[in-house]
Amino acid sequence: PPAGWEPRQPDEWGRSMNQHVGDPTMLKWLVDPRVGDTLAELLGEPADGIQSMYFWRADSAGKADSAGALDSAPGSWHQDQTPLPGCVSAWIALEDVLSTTNGTIEFQPGSHARRAVWHEDVLDEAGATTSLRTEQQVEVHAENEAAGLRSVSISAKKGDVVYFHGRLLHRTGPTLGTTDGAHSAPIRCFPRQRPLRLFVN
Repeated sequence: PPAGWEPRQPDEWGRSMNQHVGDPTMLKWLVDPRVGDTLAELLGEPADGIQSMYFWRADSAGKADSAGALDSAPGSWHQDQTPLPGCVSAWIALEDVLSTTNGTIEFQPGSHARRAVWHEDVLDEAGATTSLRTEQQVEVHAENEAAGLRSVSISAKKGDVVYFHGRLLHRTGPTLGTTDGAHSAPIRCFPRQRPLRLFVN
């Protein structure tokens, strides 16, 4: 593995963070001009990739059984701007992802324009993230549902890129008895001029 990363165990499906630091392939995806050009068209200005993740399977809590099948619950609802105010996200599918079985993304459309949870509000005295982050974002999701916002899930083909606002509530979908968990590479980018913390349209 790249320097700074421990070898993975056979049943370890957790995500890696900022793999582009030691992985040339991830770095290439982070700065891919096709992603940059699309973001510039969507935002009306250039954006720079600043964070990468690699999901080995659908849910970092998922474990395979003896036959290699994976069952895991959905991830937690969250907003990428909680720790990274101003970011926009690009989720790269590294294999075909089905909306109901192998770890798609679920979104709550419209939630980017409603209440957000900010990092400074969920830290303890030592500056560490507390359970308040998950609790507050689940609360916000429930508030949005009560206001009529409904959740949707997507299907994607290998190589598709899904772009979304950093304040949009989303989560990893479940895997249901499949050996085809969704390998994906989410990246987070910042517009060079206009912070999305203020821009919600």
